[in-house]
Amino acid sequence: MSTKVKSIQIGETAYTEKVFGEEEVAQFAKISTDVNPIHLSPDYAALTRFKRPIVHGLLSASLLSSVVANQLPGHGSIYVSQNFRFKKPVYVGDLVKATVQIIDINRSKKTISLSTTCTAISPSVDSSSQKESVGRNNIETIVIEGEAVVYH
Repeated sequence: MSTKVKSIQIGETAYTEKVFGEEEVAQFAKISTDVNPIHLSPDYAALTRFKRPIVHGLLSASLLSSVVANQLPGHGSIYVSQNFRFKKPVYVGDLVKATVQIIDINRSKKTISLSTTCTAISPSVDSSSQKESVGRNNIETIVIEGEAVVYH
């Protein structure tokens, strides 16, 4: 869906959510050639401060591109710049929510400035069934913050 710059308003937001599993992390490692065992090996990760495998930061951040391209501003958007501050790890199996918010519009240059944020919700374990589930009662943790400028 493409949204014309003229119809976009400061303050508008859009988001997408995804759970990254072991398979997606392994595919990203292969494509990016980032095969750091902190992402791929539970045995290795257990020896680190994280204690379990973490998702590549740029894999989590890639959801922001999905929001920009498909929702807000939408099809035809091209990144001019993006910065990230990686605040906390995303663990394999976490629900990642990527949100963009319009913070400025330069109609003459046809650029839009965005606040970009990823939050993670870790699955809780039901002690009676030992099953993991991600629900709305779980706490969202900010894992990535940044700003972007897109041409549209």
